[in-house]
Amino acid sequence: MRVANRSGGAASPAGVVPGDLVMLVMDEPGDFGTAKAGDWGKVLAVDAEGLLTILLAGYSLPVSAALRSISDISPHIVTACDSRGRPASAVARRQWETVNRYRR
Repeated sequence: MRVANRSGGAASPAGVVPGDLVMLVMDEPGDFGTAKAGDWGKVLAVDAEGLLTILLAGYSLPVSAALRSISDISPHIVTACDSRGRPASAVARRQWETVNRYRR
């Protein structure tokens, strides 16, 4: 994955490839958006327009979840993450830890 810097120092994927781990930084847009900010998973495919298909089941959702994957996700609303679902960049990780401190 190639990484470019966003304003504020957060990293964003400039070239996402299948197999990368990514996390949504904002809710899935649209009337039927089901994925929320903080959901993360493995990129299954990148179509010709650059839109992502992300497998959530087994990552941020249980393997038996009804919602297994999400499609047509813009790479601009995801950021690279590690195998525990934490953002890869230090700035994004601090924001993530602040938000998730009270969810436990």
